[in-house]
Amino acid sequence: MMKVSFFATAYVIPLALICGLYLVMLVRLWGGAAPGGRCSAESRRGKRRVTRMVLVVVAIFAICWCPIQKIEAVFATYL
Repeated sequence: MMKVSFFATAYVIPLALICGLYLVMLVRLWGGAAPGGRCSAESRRGKRRVTRMVLVVVAIFAICWCPIQKIEAVFATYL
């Protein structure tokens, strides 16, 4: 039970919060209308760059924290 709560509080909940809050940010970024109603190519390119950066940040968080979670699960299982 302890390993499940550690996994949830140290990995799942933070990852879910990060994904949810960044999703809200991206929806507002892409959903907002540009002044004048037109979106320039430069603006779309900037939005794509921000979206790619957000995906990279979330992926790096998930990848970097996953090994420690696996190690913790293995130690908790065999100890």
